[in-house]
Amino acid sequence: MSKPFDRLQSVLKLEAQQGFKNKAVVGGIRQFASFWVEQARELAIDEADSAFIEQAAQALTDYGQTSGNGRKMLVARLIDKLDERKAKVAASQPKPPQQSKPSLPPEAAPKQKPPPPPEKKAAPKQNRPVEKKQPESKMPVKETAPDPVGLAQSVETIKGVGPKIAILLDKLGVQTIQDLLHVYPYRYDDYTTMKPINRLQYGEKVSLIGTIWEVRSRKSRNNQVIVSAVISDGTVSRG
Repeated sequence: MSKPFDRLQSVLKLEAQQGFKNKAVVGGIRQFASFWVEQARELAIDEADSAFIEQAAQALTDYGQTSGNGRKMLVARLIDKLDERKAKVAASQPKPPQQSKPSLPPEAAPKQKPPPPPEKKAAPKQNRPVEKKQPESKMPVKETAPDPVGLAQSVETIKGVGPKIAILLDKLGVQTIQDLLHVYPYRYDDYTTMKPINRLQYGEKVSLIGTIWEVRSRKSRNNQVIVSAVISDGTVSRG
């Protein structure tokens, strides 16, 4: 990992040791972020890395206005992301080629030692019968057949599943333990992908770091609460 990212990780660890009082560097974390982001942008390895740099810079800029518990969570998350970046950079670097040993010139080659004198042959020994060891018998592994009676039991026999949860499972078509074994997730959301707001595409599901400027809630016609928020990460939106 390059020097700006090493320096940022050292500052964050020192900030954690000092109790998140914004005194790890002279002038505070905000002033440190102003010159760190310029150096870090020049060392971005890909688009995702550029997004991480912008979001980290915005989070560091707003560090002084963040609460104590929020500072703790922010520092821990940035340290984890820096460790992931370090492993990613190390994996992307090509391995150095193995150097072959130089061959010695004929005059520098080691001299061969003369062969040892022939040893005297000892008298042949009488061959004794060798007892052959019998191979150890392995215990057969018993395969347990499915228990149709147990699989046909109601899901309410499972600890923690009561009548209310059983009603919810019944809406999914799950009534027995066997039905429950065949319920699989229908999607997987990867929240480790980070992007700045000005690079988001409609329909994407990504993680971002920003400052919440405004939060509003309203009720729909079905009496459901809809919450909307205005978030900024310092990037300029595309026109």
